Amino acid sequence: MIFFFFFRSSEMLSSALQSLGINSAYLSGSHDSIQRKKVLDDFSKGKITHLVNCALFTEGFDEPSIQQIVMARPTKSRSLFAQMVGRGTRLHASKPIDQNGKPYMWLTEFNYTNTKHKLVTAYELFSSKGYEEATREAAAKKNQGSTQIDFLASLKEANAERFDVKKLVEKARKREYGFVTYDPFALSDLLGIDLSGEIVVKFNGRELTGPATEGQLKVLKRSSIEIPENLTKSQASILIDQLAKNGWRTENILVNAERSLLKERGF
Repeated sequence: MIFFFFFRSSEMLSSALQSLGINSAYLSGSHDSIQRKKVLDDFSKGKITHLVNCALFTEGFDEPSIQQIVMARPTKSRSLFAQMVGRGTRLHASKPIDQNGKPYMWLTEFNYTNTKHKLVTAYELFSSKGYEEATREAAAKKNQGSTQIDFLASLKEANAERFDVKKLVEKARKREYGFVTYDPFALSDLLGIDLSGEIVVKFNGRELTGPATEGQLKVLKRSSIEIPENLTKSQASILIDQLAKNGWRTENILVNAERSLLKERGF
């Protein structure tokens, strides 16, 4: 099952897979229940091996035959990420776990979403420091001899703490966040602008000369643009102009460049 982010792109991806001889299909909210049922039946029977969807099967869809989840769409929600990955963990309800014939599933990630939304691991579930400390404390009290202690009750308390979700969350590792910066000369290449040579930019009839101003540098830094040495006022002006045309979001420059490239290739 492949999760994609745009309806039209999902349809195009399915067509591209079909052109490679892969039995692929695409479903979205625009398909009626009859169309969906036929495609899902073929998918369950293995007639369709790759099912592309856009925000349709993120939850509530159980198909035990799914062996691989392809995440080709980003999400800021950890729970949504877990739900989509969970479509590949469904087992046959009529069979015990050890007889399901599904010891693992594949997760293919194109967006590095898993580095931000780390899935819960067995280590996180079964390694609470509080549990270990409580067990040692109960054993130490038992060995003191002078004080009566209900050892079994202490172990039960420790075990309860082991599965205390609230405490597990409190003790969870703090998330690590990083910052993305963009190379201005790489961006200029995408835009088809040469910033490496002599550039003449006029403002109100006069040429912009000298190094970039403090105001220009602040604008570029706010947009996560790396500030190279000897950046000129003209170069900064061109970059700021492109940012303004792209809604002051550097990511939009990348997206628009991708669109232009796809159009050139006939998509």
